[in-house]
Amino acid sequence: WGRNRDIPREERVYLKRYKQANVGKPSPEDVREWARALGTNNELTYKTLMCTTQYAQQEGHQQLQRHIKPRFPFLNVRRLRCDVYTDTFFASQKGIHGYTCAQMFYGSDGHISVYPMKRKNQFYQALQQFISDHGAPRRLISDGAKEVQQSERVSELLRTYAIQKGASEPESQNQNKAERAIKFVKAKCKYIMRKAPRFLWPYALRMAATLCNHQARKWLQWKCPEERRNGVTPDISHLRYGFYTPALRPSARSFASIERVYSHASSNRHYAERLLCRLAS
Repeated sequence: WGRNRDIPREERVYLKRYKQANVGKPSPEDVREWARALGTNNELTYKTLMCTTQYAQQEGHQQLQRHIKPRFPFLNVRRLRCDVYTDTFFASQKGIHGYTCAQMFYGSDGHISVYPMKRKNQFYQALQQFISDHGAPRRLISDGAKEVQQSERVSELLRTYAIQKGASEPESQNQNKAERAIKFVKAKCKYIMRKAPRFLWPYALRMAATLCNHQARKWLQWKCPEERRNGVTPDISHLRYGFYTPALRPSARSFASIERVYSHASSNRHYAERLLCRLAS
């Protein structure tokens, strides 16, 4: 093989090595084929084939057809490499838009997500929104609530997205990590609502969750949960203004009038504009 001058020197070196190699190594034909597919030289292709597997084959037993619905819907959403704990907690006062409770989703990566609800049986919609915003986790763990364990709609949704269902033992709140996250978020929510009206607690909860997700954690090697989940260094410039800020707003009669403006740094900034119109009216 090495005496043929028409073969490039780079390929002659590989052929010489392959002649001395053991049985089971890639053949020269395979190396040439993979070199064209990978766009690399024979030497690099040979090393690539030695450290990888090539078991898949293209087989067409049936004619391709168009599907109205996806055959594998769990591949159409983002997959989270963590377990998610969930629990429901209630408020002592009805919030804006009639919210009375909220659903907590706490990931094993430290990320917190809160979704206000009007009733406890709206867990199905909250779970759908969580999967749409963040992705499908490996396992969903609750405290055995019937909205999670006994609901056929929730079970069908978990089967559709290939999510395992788990439950903590009775009288064992320490097994559900969402319990501690709820306590932490409630304390931060009370802190940022010192001067804000109480009916704005749904948006204060989301603001508190945003602050928790952008704080460095020691057990995450001083990374924030937002970076741990998305893999991108987050920007916290929008968090410097706080939740409730008095602002100067000129009126028709005097430019020195002061109106209180409710501003929050969560993703629902369009609500601030609607609230300003509501207060002005």
